[in-house]
Amino acid sequence: MKYALVIGETDESRRRIQADRAAYRKEYEGWIGGLAAAGKLVGGEALETERNVPLNRTARQT
Repeated sequence: MKYALVIGETDESRRRIQADRAAYRKEYEGWIGGLAAAGKLVGGEALETERNVPLNRTARQT
């Protein structure tokens, strides 16, 4: 049995996603800022969210 996942995107759904992302980022920055201010964050570059990280993919031979 085969399945397909189809995701439709509209201008409205894209705006909602961007608004959700902005709200989440603001909350995250407050949380991480609190950790940094308390001296509990060392090397915050490991938590960078704006950098694209390459995906590791392995090809499966059939």
